[in-house]
Amino acid sequence: MQVSDEPEARPRDGMQVHLENPEDVAYWMQRLGCTAAQLGVAVKVVGPLGDRVEAWLKRARPSANDP
Repeated sequence: MQVSDEPEARPRDGMQVHLENPEDVAYWMQRLGCTAAQLGVAVKVVGPLGDRVEAWLKRARPSANDP
């Protein structure tokens, strides 16, 4: 089975990041614009809830507008 790049591809649980599932990892990497390593660190720090992972990644990455 291949991982789909189509936007309608969804993880098995749309609210949590399941690092043991390659399709979930691919979905969240695409959705959040991060690497698998960054995703793994975020889950270790804030837990598997997608909204918390997203918020942490946004804070962890410097913005182009930051001084």
